Formats: sequence, C-alpha cells, structure tokens
Amino acid sequence: MDNFVNHYSVLGLPSGDEGAKLSEKEISKAYKLKALELHPDKRPDDPNAQANFQNLKTSYEVLKDENARKLFDEFLKAKQEKIRQQSVQGTKRQKMMVDLEKREQAACAPDLDAQARKEEERIAKKLRGEINSVRERHRPRAATTKSEAEGVVAATKTVCGDLSNPLLVVPLQREAAMEFPTAEKSAETENLSNLVGAGYQAFEDSVLEKLQKAARSQK
Repeated sequence: MDNFVNHYSVLGLPSGDEGAKLSEKEISKAYKLKALELHPDKRPDDPNAQANFQNLKTSYEVLKDENARKLFDEFLKAKQEKIRQQSVQGTKRQKMMVDLEKREQAACAPDLDAQARKEEERIAKKLRGEINSVRERHRPRAATTKSEAEGVVAATKTVCGDLSNPLLVVPLQREAAMEFPTAEKSAETENLSNLVGAGYQAFEDSVLEKLQKAARSQK
C-alpha cells in the first residue's frame, strides 16, 4: 500500500498487539472524541478540515467492522515484521560494511612487523661493516719482508736487525764503510764485520781484554 494509513493512530488508539485487544466500545468512544475535535464546524479556518474528518470516519468504519479490522491487524503484523527484518538486515549490512572497511584498511596498512625486520637488518648490516672497519684499523701489520729490510739498511747505511727476527743482528753494509773512509782500519772496525756468528765471540773477547788493560793501568 502506497498511501498507508494506520487507522488506530487516526483515532488516537494504540496499534499492534495492544490495538488488537481493544473492544468495539473503546473504538467508538475514541471516534466520538476525535470527531468533536476534527469536525469542520470546529475548524472553519482549516482548509483540510473536511478531508481530515472524512479520513476519521473511514478509519472508524474499518475498525468497527470485524472482518476489515482482522485483515488490517494481519496487515499491520506483516508490515511490522517487514520493518523488523529490514532493521535486522540493515544492522547486518552495516556490520558487514564495517568489517569490510576494517579488512580493506588492514590490507592497505603497512606491515609493521616487516618494517621492523627490515630496519633491524639494515642496522645489523651497517654494524657489521663498522665492526669490520674497526678490525681493519687495529689489525697487526704483516712481518716485514727481506726486501723491505734490505731497503731500510740501504737508506740508513747502518747496522739493523731483521724485523722478522729482532734478536738477529744484521752486519753493516759495505757501502757504510765506503762513505766514511779512514787511513787505517782499527781492530774494532774489523771485528764489527764479524758481529754475526763466531766472529762475535772474538770481538767480545777483544773488548774485554782492553777493559782489563785499562783497569790495570789505572792502579
């Protein structure tokens, strides 16, 4: 029905289960009260007074007829059930829409766990690089090669040790003696050429003997 009219409401009566229990006397009493209120003679300035009064009479005639009233009560129940179902469906639909919106938001939202893992991996990689850099800076230098040791001797022209074996004494280079020529080689100079091996003992004995002579001459 496009132009639905609740006949109970027109007479100022409750509808639904409560309206179905009303007696014919109660309906007649309600009509008389409304008729006095809506009679055109009571509303001379209301252009709709006649139409409203006619609608009141129609509603009263429907409700006072037993069959018409029964059909109208069934129609009201069906309409109320439809409204209830629509309300339930609307609630379900609204919940579905809310759930759908939440799922869409979750799908579009960034993966915080993935971001945390990525950031952790980035920092770990940077840390490994820094540790390697520190290790490289503090790594001991490799042992000096023989060629490097010879280069040092050539540059300084002096007695030096083998850096790979600091306890080993390397003899003077021949060039050093050539740079500082003397009229006659002393015994000490000759012995310096034998600083390595058996010559070292002879040099040590010569020095000790000279020290002993010097001590005796002072007495």
